[in-house]
Amino acid sequence: MDKKHGMTGLRNAAKRDDQKKAANVVIRCEMSEKSGWVKTAQSEGLTLSAWIIKALNNVRKF
Repeated sequence: MDKKHGMTGLRNAAKRDDQKKAANVVIRCEMSEKSGWVKTAQSEGLTLSAWIIKALNNVRKF
């Protein structure tokens, strides 16, 4: 049987190679902290991930 399954994933959500993120950061926090961060991110129209990256980049030192 050569019939393909047809499940190709979300190709319209695929990123170009130069836009892909390759690293992960894992933290442990209180649920109340995360809830507050999510609400703040949403109020700024950002995902939690984008908000965290923005916040960390605003305070990093070179």
